[in-house]
Amino acid sequence: MHADPGRGSRGFTLIELLVVIAIIAILASMLFPVFAQAREKARQAGCTSQLKQLGLGFMAYVQDYDEVFPLLSYSGAAGQTTPDNRGAFRWPWLIQPYLRTFDILVCPTDSSDPKGYRDKSGPYYGYYLGLFPSYGYNNEAFVPDPDGPTGPLPGAPVGLAQVQQPAATILLTDSTYITAGAAGGADAAFHNGYYRIAPPAMWAGSPPLTRLSFGYVWPRHNQQVEVLFADGHVDPSPIGQLADPGLWDLN
Repeated sequence: MHADPGRGSRGFTLIELLVVIAIIAILASMLFPVFAQAREKARQAGCTSQLKQLGLGFMAYVQDYDEVFPLLSYSGAAGQTTPDNRGAFRWPWLIQPYLRTFDILVCPTDSSDPKGYRDKSGPYYGYYLGLFPSYGYNNEAFVPDPDGPTGPLPGAPVGLAQVQQPAATILLTDSTYITAGAAGGADAAFHNGYYRIAPPAMWAGSPPLTRLSFGYVWPRHNQQVEVLFADGHVDPSPIGQLADPGLWDLN
């Protein structure tokens, strides 16, 4: 008896192909969000590591400057730094001597740069480096500003001994600044961080969502904010948990 040469070589019918395609599409729709979350978790881990290094930079500065925290900023002569910061000595520039690289000022998730602020070949890169790091400084606690968190005048920095509960006092957090879209509008786009953050008493609330809704603090990691505390440890927190005023002062 001879075998039927047609058996075993039958191709898929159209219905079978459609079923296979549908199954692949369902699996892809289930797996892609998981992969995206996994990638973001990896970026968040990188952000945590960078904040810890920044915490070490702050502590090294404090030890070298009679246990006093850095200013929020001050104005000086241009052309004294590489790259040129145009004489704007904000806190990233003050702790820069203790950092191995400028790259740790930029969170891996904070990668969008529509206006080219982080273009290292740009003439204002050094200036923007201090203005738009991914992390904001709790200057109302550590450098009290007499004009409030959006005021122009730097206050006097506090000493390490004044921080009563360093493990419960915010030093830096993820931050943001609107650089595209209408503030508060549906097309508002939050790009780049900002060098200062404001305490909950200054939050505008939301909606509409603006950079001051949470005082420049921004939950860029799956709705969580990376927080560096004054003792050097880093914890992710939902932004609602940061509304506790006790986290923002030195007592």
